[in-house]
Amino acid sequence: MKRSSYALFILFAINAMNFFDRVIGGAVAEPIRKEWHLSDSALGALGTAFTLLYAFAGVPLGRLSDRMSRKKLLAGGVFLWSLLTGLSGVARSFGQMFVMRLGVGVGEAICAPAATSLV
Repeated sequence: MKRSSYALFILFAINAMNFFDRVIGGAVAEPIRKEWHLSDSALGALGTAFTLLYAFAGVPLGRLSDRMSRKKLLAGGVFLWSLLTGLSGVARSFGQMFVMRLGVGVGEAICAPAATSLV
């Protein structure tokens, strides 16, 4: 496999995992609601927090990816996002889950501009 094909495959895999992580909340929403006795508003806040931070962090992180090593930023973003996704799975409260989802939004916001500019 050529280096360029391998790199494209890795970037595709990162993007696919970003997408899955973004929508997994919908699949596990009802068990989360029951576990912590959440209202519709609280449950919706989890998705909203992720989306808003992802959107607001994307622009400055995109500018940063023009100035720094894209490979290092991408590696850092994947590490941060993966770590916080894992920690989301062991969150013991709504507050912990909320903070973890904010961090996942930042991690994924790093990946988007760095990966796109590498292509």
